[in-house]
Amino acid sequence: MKRTITTAILIFLFFILQSTVVYSLSLNGVSPNLIVILVVSMAFFRGKTTGLLTGFFCGLLNDFFFGDILGFYAMLYMCIGYLCGFASKEFYDFNLKLPLVLIAGADLIYSFVVYWCFFVMRSRMNLWFYMDRIILPELIYTTAAAIVVYRILFLINEKLTTDEKRRDGYFA
Repeated sequence: MKRTITTAILIFLFFILQSTVVYSLSLNGVSPNLIVILVVSMAFFRGKTTGLLTGFFCGLLNDFFFGDILGFYAMLYMCIGYLCGFASKEFYDFNLKLPLVLIAGADLIYSFVVYWCFFVMRSRMNLWFYMDRIILPELIYTTAAAIVVYRILFLINEKLTTDEKRRDGYFA
């Protein structure tokens, strides 16, 4: 129950930060995607189901407030969370390489899907312009932000795991 409440608070906090503070810190109109960091981190920590559910609720918030098509971002973040959940078996303490690769890959997939659905489908096919101006800067910015944000999420996950083990009697 504590983990569920904490995850819900994190989803709302990251959504608010993404749409207010981080938006104001954008460089040339590009800001880090905190939602991708949260979804990938939760999937990496807890597995496919948690990644899928976190992605769904993050995407649903995004759809309600900013989306043109209801369910688009929910489906996109769900897929990202589910796919990144497969790597949860590779979870090691303080290993930052795999989560950063997952976050970078998820952000790249997110950007290409958004490009395909919102630009190519409207006959705006200048991929190199979009790649140079949006995809690569966001990828770099998100990966750099992930170094700090992932560590915070890791500490929160460790605290919750320790509390769960203590409650279940693993510690004497």
